[in-house]
Amino acid sequence: MLLRSSDGIEYVGDTIRNASKSDGAITLPMNAALGLMFVNKNFFKFGIEYRMEQWSNYNYFGVADTLQDASRFAIGGEISLSITCSHPIGKK
Repeated sequence: MLLRSSDGIEYVGDTIRNASKSDGAITLPMNAALGLMFVNKNFFKFGIEYRMEQWSNYNYFGVADTLQDASRFAIGGEISLSITCSHPIGKK
């Protein structure tokens, strides 16, 4: 935002303003996630997760945006090779 001083000099001003008397609402996206994990005692863990977010419903003080919905699928795992592991791969 360009501002002009009383002597005609232009300078960049702060673009954030405090509007404490503004009425309106912000609609945030709904999101949901579901995950599953399989655990094999003392050896490994394997998990999957799916997450979705409805950004297409987002609006700021009644003004809609052009955002798209988002989704994510993730997988992961962990192997434990400790001394106390009973699995043949983990034995020392």
